[in-house]
Amino acid sequence: MLKAYSPNSLQESNINTLEKALKSKTPTVGAMIRKEGSEFTRSVLLVWIVYLNNEINERPMSENQMKTCAMRIMQKHSSLKLADLILVWNKVIDGELQLYGSLGTNKIVSLLDKHFEDRLNHSAELSQRKHTEFRQGDLDAPRTSKKY
Repeated sequence: MLKAYSPNSLQESNINTLEKALKSKTPTVGAMIRKEGSEFTRSVLLVWIVYLNNEINERPMSENQMKTCAMRIMQKHSSLKLADLILVWNKVIDGELQLYGSLGTNKIVSLLDKHFEDRLNHSAELSQRKHTEFRQGDLDAPRTSKKY
């Protein structure tokens, strides 16, 4: 089961935009905790943190730091999908998001905080756009409900 959530399996999904992350069918961290348990979810997050740690090649995080980071993600960002983590990781690896100095829990959590804010703003914009499109719809359309 852990293999299904591994970087090798999920990187093939090509999640490279916020739109793709929002539409992704990957579970949220919270849903994984509820369905698979805290230990399993922590293990999945650790695999992803180790993956990022290896890709960055700067001063690596210690095992304890990685475990703390996984716990902080579970506590603070349980509403994020695994796709959101993939997107943030890809942006860090590609250099779109800068990490100055060594990789650490505070930096990863800060990146996820910023991503969550961007995600909320993007969702609000989508909602507003749909509302505007609905409001600008055909006002002369025939009524479909019956009058009683």
